[in-house]
This record gives sequence, structure tokens and C-alpha cells, in this order.
Amino acid sequence: VGGVAGFNHVGTIKNVYHTGVVEGITAVGGVVGQNYHQATITNVYNTGAVSGVTCVGGVAGVNFATMTNVYNTGAVHGTNEVGGVVGEGHANLTNAYNTGEVNGKASVGGVVGLETAESTIKNVYNTGAVNGKGDGDGAGGVVGDTYDREISTAYIPGALTGTSNVGGVAGTNSGSAITNTWYATTDATGRTINTSTAG
Repeated sequence: VGGVAGFNHVGTIKNVYHTGVVEGITAVGGVVGQNYHQATITNVYNTGAVSGVTCVGGVAGVNFATMTNVYNTGAVHGTNEVGGVVGEGHANLTNAYNTGEVNGKASVGGVVGLETAESTIKNVYNTGAVNGKGDGDGAGGVVGDTYDREISTAYIPGALTGTSNVGGVAGTNSGSAITNTWYATTDATGRTINTSTAG
């Protein structure tokens, strides 16, 4: 389910935006539900609220292809693999940001919920609050869970809360390289937040 397209395969989505509410169950995105192989998303944004259960993202629920220059400002709510920009990422994400609140229970990230071994996250930031309060995997300022890839040049001043595996950049990091990142360690009141790079 997507605000512009439910499924984008060998297609290009460029210079578009979406402002309405998007609701679904699986693969739910503010712009596209699934961005599949050989497809591209460039210069797009979403400002509407997005809600679902699994693979929920402010721009894309699931991403298997190139995404560049994208952002989300709407609230994102889900249960598993929930991200401010992408719920589940399998490809490169470059020049992206989120300012909306992100809520979920497992694999919850300010930018990406779950990043797999096929993807790289570069030049991103998140200022939205990330709430990952469940019994599942991690909650992170950039990514909830990341496996064997790369996160570089990230800025994460947003507040972060979670039950287990909570990190300023990544909730759970399994072999990924994390470089050139900055995250807040206190909020505006001086309270300690985001106590480690990875949970």
C-alpha cells in the first residue's frame, strides 16, 4: 500500500510528494509500498501519517532499489520493521531524512527499520522521536537493526526510547561499519538519551 504506488517495478518515481494518510497491513509506505528491483525513487517526500503492521516506512515500506533525495515529516506507526523513511531496506539509500515520530515494537529506526546485507545508508539524519517499546529486536536513531553493511555520515539529535537493544545509531549492529555519525546524548532538559552507538 502506497500513497503514490503500491508496487514500483522497473519504474521511476521522481519529483512527487504525498500529503494524505496511508494505512495498511504489510509493505506500507507514504509514497510507495514496495520499491522493487530496477526501480528508482528520486526527489520525493511524504508529509502524511503512515500506519501498518509490518514493513512500514514514511516513504517506502520495502525498498529493493535505489532511493535518493527523499524525506518524511509524517508520523509513522507500526509493529515490526518500522522506519521514518524505509521500513525494510535491501538497497542503497542516500540523502534522506525524517522529522516525524516513529513508533513500533521491533526493528524500529529513525530512518530505516531493518537494513539487510544488500544495502548502504549514507548522508541521512533523523530529528523525530523514535519509540521502540516491545519485546523484539532493536530501536535506533538511524536503523533498528543492521546486518553486514555500511552506515555513514549520519546526524541523529532526536530522542530515542526502547525496551532492549537501544542505540543512538543502530539498535542492533551485526557486522555493519558505522562511520562519521553524530547523535545526541542528552535532551533539551539535560536528561540522558541515546547512551551508545549500538544497543
